[in-house]
Amino acid sequence: WISCGLGEPPRAMPPVPGRPPGVPAPPAAGVNLTEVYGFVGVLTAAAGWVLYLLWAYLPEPWLRALGVEWYPPKHYALAGPVWLACGIVAAWWGYEGACAASARPARCPRGLHDGASRWEEDARGAVPPGAIPPPVDIPITRVNQLLYGQD
Repeated sequence: WISCGLGEPPRAMPPVPGRPPGVPAPPAAGVNLTEVYGFVGVLTAAAGWVLYLLWAYLPEPWLRALGVEWYPPKHYALAGPVWLACGIVAAWWGYEGACAASARPARCPRGLHDGASRWEEDARGAVPPGAIPPPVDIPITRVNQLLYGQD
């Protein structure tokens, strides 16, 4: 045992009677339905993956010997994932395009100031002396002055 440098073995902590305040009770015993659905989903996905690999890699005579009468053409083993990946990329680009189309242009002044903006003058009276000031928007003229030395 480790003696902690005092020459005697460490003592066990006494058990804590009851639950400390603010600590929630443990969940009731039983099966959570979300866990069951997740477990079944994982098993189904794993079984589907195994079936896909068997269909993709086993030769056709072996599939017929196993009793499989119908299956999709083998070129879909490669074409299906490629089409899926291309569809995901196209959806991603479409989403980005829709977001870009709905955004304000860079020259629009409403992109710099809107109804949710808080200016320094608006928050000046609400702060007691010595307190941390609230976050506020910095006017673009001040940003230009600090960064570039111009108005």
